[in-house]
Amino acid sequence: MTAPFVDLHYECDPPGVILILEDEPYILAALYRQLPHEFHVVTATTVDQVLVLLNQRTVDVIVIGQRMAGVGIELLSEVRQHAPNTVWILLANCPALDTAIQASNLECIDAYLVRPLGSLELCTLLHEGIQEARLLIKNQQLLSELSQVKQQLEIQINQLKQELRNSQEQFQSVVRKNQAGILLLDEQGKILFANLAAETQLGRNDQMLIGSDFGIPVLHDKMEITILLPNRTQGIAELMATETQWQGQNAYLVMLHDVTRHKKAEAQARHLASHDSLTALPNRVLFTDRLNQALLRAQRSKTKAAVLFIDLNHFKEINDTLGHKVGDHLLQQFASRLAEAVRKSDTVARMGGDEFTVLLEGLNDRKQVSAFAKKLQKLFKQPFAMDNGELFAIPSIGISIYPDDAGNTDELLCRADSAMYYAKRHKEVDFCFYSKELDTHNLNRLSLEHDLRRALERQEFVLYYQIQVR
Repeated sequence: MTAPFVDLHYECDPPGVILILEDEPYILAALYRQLPHEFHVVTATTVDQVLVLLNQRTVDVIVIGQRMAGVGIELLSEVRQHAPNTVWILLANCPALDTAIQASNLECIDAYLVRPLGSLELCTLLHEGIQEARLLIKNQQLLSELSQVKQQLEIQINQLKQELRNSQEQFQSVVRKNQAGILLLDEQGKILFANLAAETQLGRNDQMLIGSDFGIPVLHDKMEITILLPNRTQGIAELMATETQWQGQNAYLVMLHDVTRHKKAEAQARHLASHDSLTALPNRVLFTDRLNQALLRAQRSKTKAAVLFIDLNHFKEINDTLGHKVGDHLLQQFASRLAEAVRKSDTVARMGGDEFTVLLEGLNDRKQVSAFAKKLQKLFKQPFAMDNGELFAIPSIGISIYPDDAGNTDELLCRADSAMYYAKRHKEVDFCFYSKELDTHNLNRLSLEHDLRRALERQEFVLYYQIQVR
């Protein structure tokens, strides 16, 4: 006959739960007498009852009687899988000691006691079993919590990795498509990364660039380097470098900004500020600057310098009659022919309108200037080819000499201009050197013009008619 379940409860805080697997009542009663009241004791007489109890509650220690050990080690091992955190203790007789040792070696039980049992020995083992069981449960809970934390961390790490990959892909996409050249260099100047713009600017693809020497010292200040433009012509890039980190190592981030158009615009602006837009000759500003420098050189070398002031005769009539397009074309051809007639060390400039100047340096006497003026007059006696025929443009030339006629720029220009107007009024004169008499002549002329204007204002003129007989 199968013994009924026995559930004995002893006050204990917290009570240790002990399950006794034993089918002999007298053995069970003997065990009760040895157990202190602090334990909560449940009993079972079969393995199936043990499984039912394990599904209903948590058991700290299972005590197996000697007779129940005979159910088989394999069955005990299978049952133990249902309570991995429970401590299993086998009560063995001396003749069955081999079975207990075998079960312990196979980890079917955690401990065994050999009968006859002492109360102190049994209670001590049960206390230790309860503590071990609860430590196992606590460890299991901690492991479960750690596993959950690990899973959450893995999820967060995977999310961060994915976000990082997305950010890196976006960054690389932006960097690669950036119009500026972007390079990463190590501390030795080896190229670690180059975007498409840098590949184009340096004229080499990614495989050729990575690992190669950049070849240019990296400075913290801006610098300009020569680059290759998409049309295979050379351009200018502004290089800027900053210190950074790349894959945990010190590196330099190098930016290459194509400033070719900007530099060309600057050069064009400087050229327009100092050159005539129609003829590309130096303008009044640049000519004046060069004249100042020439006077300093002439002073140091004890040589002479000459200014030729040139004006095209009848240009206004040509411009008004044939139009500005023809007039501009004539000025361009005149400027080109004049520039070809001088030395590389001389300067030809357009002062405005149809007025030009020539600066001659390194002269010893006036004969050199006179020979050059005659050369010009001969040169300009040849007609200019126009779209609808030919035009003649004979110039009037006035000349002033440094230091003979003046000691500064303004006076030289003024006196060359005065000589030019004298030559213009006197057609028989091919060119005219400045002289002091021109000042007297000009003053007399200005005085006469002033008197005529005042006479007109005062109505001092009297009109006479003279009959002409033919």
